Amino acid sequence: MTRLLLLLMPLALLACGGTDRPAGEAAPAAASTPRYVAEGVRWTRLDAQGQPLFVAEAEQVQVYDDRRAVLSQPRLAQLAGRAEGWRLAAPRGEASAGLASIRLDQGVEAQGHWPDGEPLQLRTPALRYEPQAQRLSGSEPIEVRSDSREARAEGFEASVRRGTLRLLGQVRIDYAS
Repeated sequence: MTRLLLLLMPLALLACGGTDRPAGEAAPAAASTPRYVAEGVRWTRLDAQGQPLFVAEAEQVQVYDDRRAVLSQPRLAQLAGRAEGWRLAAPRGEASAGLASIRLDQGVEAQGHWPDGEPLQLRTPALRYEPQAQRLSGSEPIEVRSDSREARAEGFEASVRRGTLRLLGQVRIDYAS
């Protein structure tokens, strides 16, 4: 039980913003040394109604005084509480204070669906997930592959809630014959 509490403390501090600084003391500039480190972490983020926004896992979570968290080998699934929805994985990630957004980088692999429901594989150097808005976005080149088409674009936006995917910039789509 004590081990579980020690693993959950950094996540609770990240989500709620608590630290052990005296009231009124300003946060120091972002330090290069983490305040808390947790290994083998799995958590579910819930909305105000208690519904899942996502399920996440990471090999390691490092929480800093400015309440950001650096994630090693993060994996996100069940976005918008949908088991069949988007799945994201990357070597590295960073969650902002309060988990307002999560940036995955160093080569993101994602599985999702085209708006017509066909499964797809997406690759991009980095992307951002905004849990409250249920939005994925990226401004770096992407490749999207599925059975019926392949696409390349300069970026993308996706609404997890509405099931939309919008390719941005120079877009090339090749359809299978």
